[in-house]
Amino acid sequence: MAHAHRAAPGPGGPRRGVRTRRLLAGRGARAILDALKAHDPAGARRAMRCHFNRLLSAMLDASARTAMQELERQVAASRERFLISTLHD
Repeated sequence: MAHAHRAAPGPGGPRRGVRTRRLLAGRGARAILDALKAHDPAGARRAMRCHFNRLLSAMLDASARTAMQELERQVAASRERFLISTLHD
């Protein structure tokens, strides 16, 4: 998750406005805004939970991909170290 967190700009960062507009343009944020405009707090809560679930899922997927890439790198390094074809006399 650290990788996904690092990808997001910090408060006041140079891309802050662009990132915020992009997030607000998403369908999850649109559903939240629509519910708020309709004065539907229960609908807004549902939309926020759904939106947060999608965000959390994306962060977990990114974290899993990063962990798998690191594991593959470690396996390749170990394999390279122990293969006979890489031993020098």
